[in-house]
Amino acid sequence: MARLISGRAGCRRPPREPLWRGSIARVPDPRHEPLGIYRDRLFPLLLGWVSRHFDDDRRRLLGEARGRVLELGVGTGASLGFYGEAVDEVVGIDHSPAVLRRAAERLRRKEAGEAGLPHAVILAEADAQALPYDDASFDTVVAFLTLCSVPDPDEAAREIRRVLKPGGALIVLEHVRAHREGRLAAWQDRLDPIWSRAAVGCHLNRDTAAALARAGFDTAPLERYRAPRTWRPASPRIRGVLLA
Repeated sequence: MARLISGRAGCRRPPREPLWRGSIARVPDPRHEPLGIYRDRLFPLLLGWVSRHFDDDRRRLLGEARGRVLELGVGTGASLGFYGEAVDEVVGIDHSPAVLRRAAERLRRKEAGEAGLPHAVILAEADAQALPYDDASFDTVVAFLTLCSVPDPDEAAREIRRVLKPGGALIVLEHVRAHREGRLAAWQDRLDPIWSRAAVGCHLNRDTAAALARAGFDTAPLERYRAPRTWRPASPRIRGVLLA
């Protein structure tokens, strides 16, 4: 079963108090947050529903994770059950207390049943643009549909590179700006202001591969593809494993 713990090891900056200690008592109640009902109550439900459609990608990619893992944008915790026995600990961060509450509830249900996790889990509210962890403190970083919503993807990419150990792996799956498709990219630009409001900061037209390359990653291994049975402006994707 999972050991759900708090911890301060490997922290460069003083982190906020971890949000999971075996209960969800310390997760802020969304009724007291200054965010709207949609962002705090409806969007986490929508996010959980959408996340289920990426389970095949999780099985395919998360088997590559090793050692101490940092999952950016852990959201409702949909990926936590897909890590293999090579993982020792998962630190899941998110900027949203509302979705972290869902992740904590998911972990509580697993602990109450027989489907526990084989690795330790820490949940914490943190900013991917200013990670509160030491240099070279993670073996694996996971970014699943996360860099599309970070305000400064270049800063987040640099932070990922910083906290990865030499030879560590970045596992990435993101929807991105259309590659070599001018008409589709133009539509992504037109729709992005509306989309980003409805999707709580997610952007349709992010060139995430370029941000990772500027941070020093070799992005040649990334697979570029169009997701089938998906709304066309959100269908261009990248996925793969990049080494630090």
